[in-house]
Amino acid sequence: MQQAQALSDTAVFASLMRMTTQDADVAELLRSAKVQVLGHVNEGADTVHVVYRMAMTINGIPITKMDVMSLARSPVGWRGLLKGDVTALAAGIRAATQSQ
Repeated sequence: MQQAQALSDTAVFASLMRMTTQDADVAELLRSAKVQVLGHVNEGADTVHVVYRMAMTINGIPITKMDVMSLARSPVGWRGLLKGDVTALAAGIRAATQSQ
């Protein structure tokens, strides 16, 4: 728990992503996914919303998903913004680690 509390938000997120993509099924799914960027919408000078289509095959079934990825400019480059459901998860994890 102390190690987790000492990590930056970026390090915690990177660790969660690493754990997720180490799953063989998820890794294979991501390798086979095809992403097509359809366009973007600027929101001011430091935020952009990218509209994309992701196509993949799961158990022989083709799936297409449309989505939007929001990015914000930071001092070290563009960084993805968390969606609402991930933000709630992150807040729950932070609350759990701070209470111990």
